[in-house]
Amino acid sequence: MQPLLRVLTIIGMTICVATPGVMSATAGETVSFPFDPATGESRLYDVVKTRETRRNLQSDQTSTNRLTMSIPITVTGKDDQGFEMRASYNDIAITAPDADDPAYRLATGLARLTEGFGFEFRTTDTGVPVALTNMEAVKTDLLPRVFAKLDDVIAHYTDNPRMAATLDPVRQAFANMSAGAGVQITLRDVLPVFSVTGIELPLNEPLAIHREIPWELTGSNLVVTGEMKITAINEDQATLTLSQSYTRESVRNGIAFLLSQMAGMDKASMERTTKQLRAWEDYDIQTTITATLPRSGGWPTQIDHHQTFIAAGQTQTTRLSYRLAN
Repeated sequence: MQPLLRVLTIIGMTICVATPGVMSATAGETVSFPFDPATGESRLYDVVKTRETRRNLQSDQTSTNRLTMSIPITVTGKDDQGFEMRASYNDIAITAPDADDPAYRLATGLARLTEGFGFEFRTTDTGVPVALTNMEAVKTDLLPRVFAKLDDVIAHYTDNPRMAATLDPVRQAFANMSAGAGVQITLRDVLPVFSVTGIELPLNEPLAIHREIPWELTGSNLVVTGEMKITAINEDQATLTLSQSYTRESVRNGIAFLLSQMAGMDKASMERTTKQLRAWEDYDIQTTITATLPRSGGWPTQIDHHQTFIAAGQTQTTRLSYRLAN
């Protein structure tokens, strides 16, 4: 399970930015940040992404990698329901002290495959991406290269069946990718841009977040709680902070649900699977996003995204810094 964790978290498939979803507002003065870009409008973000992995929660041993890139985002259409947009990952540069790490090599290889590819997607009327709209191009032009890369890596581990087996679910996730799931898999580094667009917040009180999201590990739902609030404001701009994490009860309930489905397993398989699942009882994703945008709304001028992923005795911290270049 641990090699799979490292692969999945490095390429970002288990890391997602939960959008505010259903919120409960407090009474009082509110501030609106409308989002209504024109068709043809384009923005370019310079992004720095650093990821630190600690293999053991009781150890100080860590590995760090750093990625820089530019992300152009263009509005290609709009209607009453939302927007059509296009984004790509350009000018990717990656550095890491542990370049021989197989999970790192796979992650960097996959990143290179996506460089320059245009992802077209549909958003809500507040800008939140909800579905890829060029799935045919993704399936014909991108996924064959992704599968070839994964197959090469799996073949490399023919003498290590356990490692090879942990890569199969990664390949399957791409194979089963729907237009909706494709947003979380392919646009993971675009999503933070739209974490605070098109919202209305109380001026002096936090806005509570409470929503459910699917947990692919178990087939159950995880409960996300947190808050969004205005932390600084003047005549020209405002700074908003979004923080959220999973409830421990929903994690425990998910593991219990999956264990209840294993009644038909033989004793040895059940013991092995139970041990693996129990190792995930510390599963959590804690996210904090701080974004600055004009009082008039529109595109954030800068976003700082901090996320800690904990599972199976490992912790991984990812920091993304976005700066609006134009």
